[in-house]
Amino acid sequence: MALNRTVLSLMGLAILAGCAASGPATPARSASAAAAMPAASAPDLQLSLLAINDFHGQLQDKDPTPTRVRIRDPKDSSRQIMVPGGGIAYLATMLDRLRAKDPQALFVAAGDLIGASPLTSMLLKDEPTLQAMSDIGLSASALGNHELDAGMAELQRKMAGRCPAEGCAFPSFKTPTFQYLAANMVQADTGQPVLQPWKMVESRGVKVGLIGAITLDTPKVTMSRNVQGLRFTDEAEAINAQVPAVKAAGADLIVVLIHEGGATKAGPNNPGMQCDEMAGRIKGISEKLDPSVVAIVSGHTHQAYTCWMHGRVVSQGGSYGAYVTEYGFVLDGVTRKLKQTTVVNHAVAQERLAPNAKLAELLALANARTAEMRLEPVTRLSQPLEKRLSGGRYDSILGNVIADAQLAAAREQDPGVQLALMNVGGIRSELPATPGRYLTMAEVFAVQPFGNDCVALTLTGKELRQALRESVSRRDGEPMPVQVSGTLQYAFSDLPSGERVISRLLLNGREVRDEDEIRVVANNFITDGGEMPVFKTLDAQRARKTGVGSDVGALKQYLKAQGDQAFNKAQAARIQRQ
Repeated sequence: MALNRTVLSLMGLAILAGCAASGPATPARSASAAAAMPAASAPDLQLSLLAINDFHGQLQDKDPTPTRVRIRDPKDSSRQIMVPGGGIAYLATMLDRLRAKDPQALFVAAGDLIGASPLTSMLLKDEPTLQAMSDIGLSASALGNHELDAGMAELQRKMAGRCPAEGCAFPSFKTPTFQYLAANMVQADTGQPVLQPWKMVESRGVKVGLIGAITLDTPKVTMSRNVQGLRFTDEAEAINAQVPAVKAAGADLIVVLIHEGGATKAGPNNPGMQCDEMAGRIKGISEKLDPSVVAIVSGHTHQAYTCWMHGRVVSQGGSYGAYVTEYGFVLDGVTRKLKQTTVVNHAVAQERLAPNAKLAELLALANARTAEMRLEPVTRLSQPLEKRLSGGRYDSILGNVIADAQLAAAREQDPGVQLALMNVGGIRSELPATPGRYLTMAEVFAVQPFGNDCVALTLTGKELRQALRESVSRRDGEPMPVQVSGTLQYAFSDLPSGERVISRLLLNGREVRDEDEIRVVANNFITDGGEMPVFKTLDAQRARKTGVGSDVGALKQYLKAQGDQAFNKAQAARIQRQ
């Protein structure tokens, strides 16, 4: 059911005052002349805007299932159940269904369409995903941090439709028909924009200015080499700077596409649309935006919400193709002022949709070209390996297994390694129980789809304590501490000031001292300073960094060797909150 927010009374201040209409300007009239003439009238103007975010190359519909969505139980309307969701062919069908109501509906995205992708897309350099986005009619997307995973030059190569000397990885790949937008990403040396900041689109005679932005935190959440030569500026300031030009070009509405978001417990379709408890950066960004912005399509935090905030609607549609967000705008036919906005997140529930034939064919081609690696059997699991932090635990079974795997792999090359660290944000999927079948490489890779390497290095006890403190302190709300191998146990505490400290730190049962030198293994996102800045300050000579293989290779090797024993060894709680 659509979530209605009548904005006429709330937006009596002319939100779009100063925006040029698409027709010629009407000459100014005196009050007496205006009173003598009948008021002009025209039918209201209506248009639809559809949106997705954080698709991450999740073309497949199974093995692994991209996501699960909540729907009403068809057998009991009082209950809700979780069912498989996403998949490009099902996403396309949902778009077809919504376009049947409005064939001129616009379609946009909020970034991370590619990057951290499953093997079906990653092995083909994400070319099939970009092709799919063109095929389903995407007009524009905000740039996401994961679009930069292979560097700006590689993204520009793909967006220009250029193939390397050996040819493109996906045979039917063509120049994408949509554009990435980023008002706040500039060349570090010149300050000039790297991508276009905004784009004008039109539906039913209404001009919509789309302004894009990427998260200011991009340098913190990607490898430094991926953003070399780039500078990221405040999102709201960069967006506001584009508003005059967008208005001058004749925009009737201004919509922001931004790869930044928040988190709320209100759910994907919040009846009251009140999100006062919203955590994350999007709330502060919205507060600073020019009032001409009537809607924010957000992403990055993989949440689903519909919120009324600072006189505008702010939405996000989960991740991995879980939802299509549908906006409805009603404008006065004469003044072109916004009268009403509706928004709803539509769940892409596979059991309620038939796959789109054209996109199913694209998926089949991508699957065929990646089958050998994707379908490699790894192990059997009688218990799922989950990434959830639940039951008062701050370590997950899967986080523990990954850390144990990296420690085991590192010790084969560097026997002096004593512990492993694994960031929670780097765990993207769970491993299901597989009764009667083998877990495949496609499922294992989906857990850590970044192509990171493992690096061994030396920390002092003081540096290790600082890294752990940074990990428990870096997020709004509940902490998401770095996961550790079974050789380490630690506890953290909240001080009255709000600061968090490491209150206990044991390595192999012995309290760690500041002067201790400890050999550690972690992925190169962590050792590059991602999430824990202390790694950027290490003395290179003393740290003695050495590569010890790939992270997903370590997990595959460990699961093959351990099977269900991996689950059993990961049971003990390693992280506590005191």
